[in-house]
Amino acid sequence: MANSLNCTSMVLINCTRARLCKKSVNRCLRGSAQIPAVDALTKGMRMDLNAYGIKVSEIKPGLVETEFSQVRFKGDLEKAKEIYKGYDPLQAKDIAECIAFMLSRPKHVNIGDMVVLPLAQASSNILNKQKK
Repeated sequence: MANSLNCTSMVLINCTRARLCKKSVNRCLRGSAQIPAVDALTKGMRMDLNAYGIKVSEIKPGLVETEFSQVRFKGDLEKAKEIYKGYDPLQAKDIAECIAFMLSRPKHVNIGDMVVLPLAQASSNILNKQKK
């Protein structure tokens, strides 16, 4: 890890969730506009900051079990837990470890883009839930 501590690094966190638009176009535009925006911002910053030796990376986690589901379902814990039944979602620790890996690379190595999915998730709309 000491190799990369001599340079500046930035990691932007995006997501894979809204890459495929579902239901209405209006919902798609509201729900997923930030994803290509963060992607474009990351690429632009990488180009602009390259001359200064600043690493710019983006990580795109798939389904991660967080408290967001509780917020999404207005505090209904049963509904929030239902989202994660039938598969093992990623945990915040998984993403933190991936970011630590990105930042621990030698000074001459920049991991520009990392997509991290739970094994059960093939894409933003394909999830292999097991019935128990």
